[in-house]
Amino acid sequence: MNRALVFVMVLAVGVVFLIAQGQHNESEIASEASAMLPYALDSLYPPVAKSPVYLEEMVSLSNSFAAIMIDFQANDNANAMKHFEEFKAKYEKCSELVPEWKNKYSTEHVNALGEALKSGTPEAVMRSYELVGANCHSCHLQYMSDVQYKYHWPDFADFIITDPILKKDLSYARFMMFIVTSMIGIEVDLQEGQIENARNHLSRFASRFETLTESCELCHADQRHHFVDNSMQEVLLSLQEAFEAEPIDIQLLRTSLQTLGTESCYKCHLVHIPPTYAKARWRPAGPH
Repeated sequence: MNRALVFVMVLAVGVVFLIAQGQHNESEIASEASAMLPYALDSLYPPVAKSPVYLEEMVSLSNSFAAIMIDFQANDNANAMKHFEEFKAKYEKCSELVPEWKNKYSTEHVNALGEALKSGTPEAVMRSYELVGANCHSCHLQYMSDVQYKYHWPDFADFIITDPILKKDLSYARFMMFIVTSMIGIEVDLQEGQIENARNHLSRFASRFETLTESCELCHADQRHHFVDNSMQEVLLSLQEAFEAEPIDIQLLRTSLQTLGTESCYKCHLVHIPPTYAKARWRPAGPH
């Protein structure tokens, strides 16, 4: 079995897993979600909140933290202390926003920074400043990407695509299952000598691949390169031309399938599968 077919079959396994995740037991999903991100965050982000409140507070906190060092390095200790007091007040406010995270905030390190600033000793200030920063970073490292996935990425489970072959509205996961089946079917039937069946799979794959451009536009409204852009459409055209050649250009056909698999399918999955799987784990109990 050649590398192109093996790669596409791996993609198929990924899509099947994606569908299985979507059908995961809801009570298990709710249990996993509570272990990852506190539900209190929901009230601090849209659609519950009008704006991303927690993010806005963290940006404000970060600005005050940076201002401390900017002024201290300029030997402006008075303003550095002023920014520290602002930072401390914001720090305490943020620590109260999510009860489950209150213990992540180290008042000990913050108080030590205040004392170091009063002393005016550069070494003590830098040491305390770095400890506060390291404490912030440890929490960001643990939770930031999950927060971004949950509150900033759209949910593929909400997307509906009209399949051009079945003429039916399908979930995104179900549509991807059909497009992978069409893609694999091309070479499976070629290897079995069933040329007309392979031709039908190619036709269905081409129609479905082109339909993907519509789904991309649900998020990518402005002009940009994406995983099914013109360069990938040209590869699809090469795939079709390889099939129509006399005899069929097997080498070009396999190269085209390999390029679509690595440059379109795989790279798209790298970007979109992590937040999609994360959202599946966080989905609340009950019908979605």
